[in-house]
Amino acid sequence: MSDRAKYVMIEKLLYGYPTKVPYLFPDVIIHADFIRQMGVQPKRVVGAGFVQFGATSNGHPTVTAFGTSTSLGVDSAEGDSDLIAKALGFPNA
Repeated sequence: MSDRAKYVMIEKLLYGYPTKVPYLFPDVIIHADFIRQMGVQPKRVVGAGFVQFGATSNGHPTVTAFGTSTSLGVDSAEGDSDLIAKALGFPNA
């Protein structure tokens, strides 16, 4: 199992409020192909890149979002790491 994946952060309206929702997928899939298969318009992508999984010295899981999706021309954004960690159910240390 790899400790790295790709992600896209999609802005959606949930309960009438704009909300960023992360989607993680294997790093062998191209970002643009992933959103095309999901039926998402590229303008809805507000962050994209890679996710590195790790752990602190006391064993707490960490998530680090970084890099750029060259196929979408979108960078990872500040706050993406925390949103992804929250979606996975653990605090980002």
